[in-house]
Amino acid sequence: ESAEAEEVMREVLDLDRRIHGEGHANVAVSHNNLGELLRMVGRYDEAREQHLLALEIKQAALGPDHPDTAVSLNNLAQLLNQMGDLVGAEEMYQRSLTVREKLYPPEDPRLIMGLNNLAVLHCNQKQYFAAQQYLERILKILYATKGPGDAHTLQTVDSLAWVLSSQSNPAKALSLLQDHVTAVHTALGPKHPAQLPAMCGIAALLIELAERKGEVLRGGGDGKLFAAHRSSASQSVEEVEKLRELTHQMLGVSHISPDVDTVKVGEALVNLGGILEGIGMRDEAEALVRRVVECISQQHGSASPHLLPALGLLSSLLLDQDPKQALETKRTQLAINTAAMGGASESTGTICSELAELLEMQGYMAEALDYRRKTAAVCEAHLCEDDPALEAATQALAHSLEELGRNSEAEVVLTRLAEVSTACRGENDERTSMVLNRHAVVMKRQGKYVEAEALFTQALLMLEEAENVSVEGNRPKRDHVNYAIVLNNVAGLYDEQGRHQEAEKMHRKALGTYERYYGPNHPFVATSLNNLAVLWNEQGEFAKAKIHHRKALAIRRGIDPVNLEEVAMSLNNLAMVLIQTNELNEAEALSRECLDIAAQVYGKERLEYINFLGNYGLILKASGNIAKARHYIERAIQQLEEQGVASTHVWMFKFKNALAT
Repeated sequence: ESAEAEEVMREVLDLDRRIHGEGHANVAVSHNNLGELLRMVGRYDEAREQHLLALEIKQAALGPDHPDTAVSLNNLAQLLNQMGDLVGAEEMYQRSLTVREKLYPPEDPRLIMGLNNLAVLHCNQKQYFAAQQYLERILKILYATKGPGDAHTLQTVDSLAWVLSSQSNPAKALSLLQDHVTAVHTALGPKHPAQLPAMCGIAALLIELAERKGEVLRGGGDGKLFAAHRSSASQSVEEVEKLRELTHQMLGVSHISPDVDTVKVGEALVNLGGILEGIGMRDEAEALVRRVVECISQQHGSASPHLLPALGLLSSLLLDQDPKQALETKRTQLAINTAAMGGASESTGTICSELAELLEMQGYMAEALDYRRKTAAVCEAHLCEDDPALEAATQALAHSLEELGRNSEAEVVLTRLAEVSTACRGENDERTSMVLNRHAVVMKRQGKYVEAEALFTQALLMLEEAENVSVEGNRPKRDHVNYAIVLNNVAGLYDEQGRHQEAEKMHRKALGTYERYYGPNHPFVATSLNNLAVLWNEQGEFAKAKIHHRKALAIRRGIDPVNLEEVAMSLNNLAMVLIQTNELNEAEALSRECLDIAAQVYGKERLEYINFLGNYGLILKASGNIAKARHYIERAIQQLEEQGVASTHVWMFKFKNALAT
């Protein structure tokens, strides 16, 4: 409707000219209004012409020091700033400020606005020292007239701290924020929430200062913090203790006050909580975020969308200690987001994906599948076909279907994904090759060996030709990893077809690739050793299988940090081979250790744990402890059924067959 508005404004301008004459102040107002409209629609040259006319008339009719003249100077400055004429903009802002300084007392909002405009202009040009001068003037005025608890004061403190940090002067920024906290204590009391934004800034600066000393703070396995450089350890402890003390002070502050925006304070605290989580202070982070949830719920209600960031972080913080509560928190976040944004919004899709991951981690595979479908549907509605986020959502959906043994459905999903990837990225793209690899795995699981081999072969050729060199050439490690992954999968295909020599050749080729590029003790090497051991176990070469499983387990135990999931897998695989060599006492001990680790890292509802549980039953059966074996195998079958695992799934078949015999 801008064209109609412009027509009306031009009519008003003509009318003012006829009534008042060209040099009247009312005509200047009409020029100004028309200039603002033209600025808003991007017609900058025409807008500048109107603003210059308005300024010229006001200076002649009202004088250079009139308030309306200052307004025109300010409006022209804004326009020049948008046009990229920063020198001209600064001149006009400065002239406007000079007029206002003559007209108004220091606390007048129009004078403060003029100072702020110049501060922002200099910040945008990275002229931080000049911006600092204006912000310090503003802050001095606000402290004297509004006090430390005023919203404009808080914003100015935050802006000035940022400008000081941008000049590589975090110590001065820290001093500013600490002085502000002291001012709040003096004027408003030690528990007033106006100090919280500054406290959050102090916490971030403490971490920055520690890092500037060479102390990259990291979370230790025991929940404590340490410095990357031992020479700075005492300084690191000092910074961390300051941070810990500050966090406890923040928890003692009232987060609700009628003159403080709880939502903005909550955002600052949630951001700080994320920082604390990242450096290992999870307990402090959780306490802060819980306070945010409590305060926002009290002020805005328990279904307020303002809770969404805090609930997301709280779910993450709870995951290790209380996974069920983490899951319920994520459900609450989804319910609030869906009510506020709708079930088809991108944010709802993101939270559905996070919820699906939590459900999978806790073994609720059937329910996770529902949310994987929702995520994929949302991504498909909002994203282009070749968007990586859509591909990731589709891959996750296919994986969820595979986990439940619904391979024919996974095949449909992956067929479509392969078509899209080939069309969008071409036939020699690495990501396309790995989509084909996944597709081939699903075909193999359905016994469609010819189709699977064709897809695997196509994927291998793509990886070899991606950079127009052979796999032995000088290519990034990532490419070699993917090539070895496909080789291992081809080996599995050959093994299922009884083509054992070809399978062994592929496994050895993959192992050689890993050892060449990663050394003999890398996790990838352990994976290849494990795959060779599985192959020999299936061929009845149990001595070879046992040796390679022990090697894989030794590598996995020796990796720092240790991957407990991989260790559990090696323990399980070695235990199953020891059944065949009649080393049943060691097999039972390894299986119990495997179960203990799996309960810790997966939880007892995950499919991996259920498989290990059933395998422990198989070991007890081999040892002659039939009653106890039946108990564990029946439990595994029941839990698989509760998780919605198909009756044709290999684990289900294995355990039911064991019961039958």
